[in-house]
Amino acid sequence: MRVHASILLIVAALGLTLGLLPTRAEETGGDSPFRVGMATTLFRDVAEPMIPTMLRPVRGMIETQTGLEGNLVPVKGWDHLGEQLDSGKVHLAVFHGFEFAWARQKYKNLKPLMVTIGEKGMCQACLVVREDCSAKSLDDLKGTTLAVPRRTREHCYLFLERRCRAGKTTLPEYFERVNKPMTIEDAAFAVIRGNATALLTDCATLEFYRQQRPEGYARLRILEKSAPFPPGVFAYRPGVVSEVVLRRFQQGLLAAHENARSREIMTFCRIARFEKVPDDYDATLNATAEAYPATPPSQ
Repeated sequence: MRVHASILLIVAALGLTLGLLPTRAEETGGDSPFRVGMATTLFRDVAEPMIPTMLRPVRGMIETQTGLEGNLVPVKGWDHLGEQLDSGKVHLAVFHGFEFAWARQKYKNLKPLMVTIGEKGMCQACLVVREDCSAKSLDDLKGTTLAVPRRTREHCYLFLERRCRAGKTTLPEYFERVNKPMTIEDAAFAVIRGNATALLTDCATLEFYRQQRPEGYARLRILEKSAPFPPGVFAYRPGVVSEVVLRRFQQGLLAAHENARSREIMTFCRIARFEKVPDDYDATLNATAEAYPATPPSQ
């Protein structure tokens, strides 16, 4: 099973680079152990009791490679994660790009450290139907069945939920049924067989399906596609972690694709590489925040 790229981003990043971090608490700007906060939206379709189980091997990897006791801290809601990073309760935080756009509006001191680039370089949502489907837009799909592969990336839900909201309804109300097949192959097969009218996925996953199942892909077409979303991000607050540690952490991730072991993990989770923050990242964040205003803070 292909694991959610955002979760495995943490596996690859922390397991391979925390060995570069000093073990003295004063050098992280806080009490040991080193704490990395993660939005719980990274774990959609994962039962809450299972999250610690998923993170246990990551912690073991950190301790084996570094001798550093590092805590991975799931935090409910982008706003809570932003507050914990801003207040120094966590040293770094992993956000979806659109969540960071929202958090930065509320917590002005937060900064991006680096971004992650998918294997296909795409961070877009798409709504897909059978090639011979008569629908011309989402408006023609009301009351039909939607297939959403498990662990579909969060920006896909955001895209479709906001499209439904524009029609003064919600995603579950808009469709008669929302099914959750295990894989993109299962979802595409459901559409091709007529068991679902449309599927929601991201462009990178659809491209993966095109390469693996060209005959099946030829029977599908993209009905709607989102504008690009900003890529996922490691964020920090200046002053919480020393510049030396941040620089070493960043350098370790930027070189991760050059290491055979790390490259294998990254390929498995469809991550091509980590990159420095692009020059246009702020502009992309601003455009996203304008197109997709922040959701109400979590309670």
